[in-house]
Amino acid sequence: MGLTPEEKKKLDEYESFLREAQVSSNLRQAQTSCKETNIEQEVMARHVKILGVIYIVLGLFSSAIAAIYAVTMGMATRSIETTARSGARPESGVVAALFGSFETFFVLVAIYGAVEFAVGIGLLSRRSQMWARSVGIVIAGISLIGFPVGTAVGAYGLWVLLSRGTSSLFNPFERT
Repeated sequence: MGLTPEEKKKLDEYESFLREAQVSSNLRQAQTSCKETNIEQEVMARHVKILGVIYIVLGLFSSAIAAIYAVTMGMATRSIETTARSGARPESGVVAALFGSFETFFVLVAIYGAVEFAVGIGLLSRRSQMWARSVGIVIAGISLIGFPVGTAVGAYGLWVLLSRGTSSLFNPFERT
């Protein structure tokens, strides 16, 4: 049984109406999704800035403290080495070696603090740098060792830098 021309016309109008309704529904969903993505990116951009400030403060603090300790340990090591060379106290050589290893440790902490500071600057830059995100993830992982403050900062850093909304902030091809 065939359709009359009038029935075909009504059927075509109905199909056209359904297509338009589907398109407008898809458009609304896309607009809502886009708004949610932009809001999520704005929130994550704020968290990236907060993390950048935290990294700068901790980097400066750890570098300064470590540099002071490294210089102090260096001076103490030189003094003890002088005593050991004079032969006055034979055990001074062991103590000098121990102090020397502490000095090396504090130099490494100062370097770590300088890298942390640089990452903080990279995170705060107007166009966040991809290297800052990558190195920031490594620093956050290392920070987890330092209980309790380091663990909190490391967990926060991993959450911020590995979040879905953050990746587009660092990838210029994904920016909207």
